[in-house]
Amino acid sequence: MGLFRKLKKENNIQFDTYLAMIIEEMYPTGYNIELSDLIAEAEDLLKCLNSFLPLDFKTSCKFEEKIEERFIFHSNAIEHNLISREDITKVLKENKVIPGVSLDNHLEAINHIETLRYMKQCIAEKRELNEEILLQMHYLFLKSLNTPRAGMYRRKNITITGSEYIPPSYDILREKMRQYFEFYNKAKTKLHPLILAAEMHGFLCIVHPFIDANGIMARLVSNYILIQSGYPLINISGNRESKIEYYNALEDFHADKERLYKFLTFCVVKSISYYLKSIIPLSSDSKGTYFYEQVGLKMSNKKKEELLRKMKLVKF
Repeated sequence: MGLFRKLKKENNIQFDTYLAMIIEEMYPTGYNIELSDLIAEAEDLLKCLNSFLPLDFKTSCKFEEKIEERFIFHSNAIEHNLISREDITKVLKENKVIPGVSLDNHLEAINHIETLRYMKQCIAEKRELNEEILLQMHYLFLKSLNTPRAGMYRRKNITITGSEYIPPSYDILREKMRQYFEFYNKAKTKLHPLILAAEMHGFLCIVHPFIDANGIMARLVSNYILIQSGYPLINISGNRESKIEYYNALEDFHADKERLYKFLTFCVVKSISYYLKSIIPLSSDSKGTYFYEQVGLKMSNKKKEELLRKMKLVKF
């Protein structure tokens, strides 16, 4: 514990890299890990993260802005939005127009932040997820992009590009969505929030109730459930490898639900690990007791020394 705080105080430029190695060693991730072990990792990482909270108000606001921008970049990138991670900040905070990027791509980012903050407001007001909230989120995201269809279920049959799966006919959508929220109201006190979030995510993608933005809504719905349960905003990476695994998990959801359970839980572990690495340098030295205790319990002295030597931070 003393060593971490010493390195942190010195603001060593290699501290972030070293810290990332420590967290990865303590909480190894991968799709080959059992679901129960991934869930246990997510729960323990959440305890580690919470041990550094709360941050002071100003720092917390800045950190939250960065997390929102990161989430919006990746969620939109999954849908082939071309705004780069660096340019998201320019669009959202500086009202800049990015050359070579379509108006729709700009509006997707702007509408997404409004939708995300509406979702957070609903959670802060302790409103349970329901159809009204889902339709309002869809409206906020799609307004000015496809206004006549914003906040409305589709009124025609569709196919999904690149998928062999055929979503249900539009004339039974209302019944499907009634079942969707009925399932949620019954399961919310019975299922682990990570499993419930994956169920609601996969179910929405299978029903595909909207002409557009079904994936965006599914990612917001799963976060609605997780944030209500004390988790931070969870990110699904928009990089190629992650997108392929994500699409495959959704494609197989009707036959193999555990694949999506594991994928989303893996994303939870990766997201919390990222936040933990980012938040430790911002927190006061008096915080993080639980995390530092876990360092002592999960890592042998030999392993700690080995990692320190690799980083050339301390001579032994």
